[in-house]
Amino acid sequence: MFRSIRKLSPRWSRKAPAHACYKRRVNQNPARIFKSNPHREATTCSTMSSPPVAERPIPTPIVNVTTPAVSAPLPRAVMTLHRMEGSYQEPAQNGGINKLSIVPGRKVSLNFYFTNSGSVAADTWQWGKVYVVSRDVTEQQVIKRFRTELSAIKKNRAPQPIEPGGQEESWFTAESDGTLSEGDISQIADDKEQIFVLVSSEWKDPSGEHYEHYCLSLQPPPKGRETSETIWHGCTDFKDHK
Repeated sequence: MFRSIRKLSPRWSRKAPAHACYKRRVNQNPARIFKSNPHREATTCSTMSSPPVAERPIPTPIVNVTTPAVSAPLPRAVMTLHRMEGSYQEPAQNGGINKLSIVPGRKVSLNFYFTNSGSVAADTWQWGKVYVVSRDVTEQQVIKRFRTELSAIKKNRAPQPIEPGGQEESWFTAESDGTLSEGDISQIADDKEQIFVLVSSEWKDPSGEHYEHYCLSLQPPPKGRETSETIWHGCTDFKDHK
């Protein structure tokens, strides 16, 4: 009678991870393995383990950018208010000449001189006006009135050329509509009347059209020196430019 023999699976035959190789079998019977093939464990491990795969570097994208051409700026004329002075003259005590803008029985009158300190010639046009108004008239009301008159004047005025370099002067005279009486001058000194001067300077050059606006107000002069001591201050508005 035959004995029943239960087939035993060797412990090393179970599936093992690749890195384990034949470690279990070697532990069971190392002499048996290395007798037939002493390098079997190393060989088996090398065939079962996959070599690491190097990652391919991501190529840097190439972007072609066309740089726009930058043109040189066009030459410009620069019109600058060089000086202003009264239109009337009187002998001074030191032998010189005093320039007056306020004289009894005459219009308030000032001369304005402009120069071109730019690099090219310009076609220029200037105009200004003096306003003698009561104290309750605001600066904004005077500016509005000047803009209206300026638009009408420009239609009948032709521009005049001026060379660059700052040596040549372009000038004009700004006056009030009416003359000043002794009473008007006294009212100005008492700060009951005020004087505004508004000027517009415009010119054209290869770079385009430009303008500069000026506004001045008279500080009330001291009594007895109404005509000889005139101090002008800049206005709050109408001093823009382009």
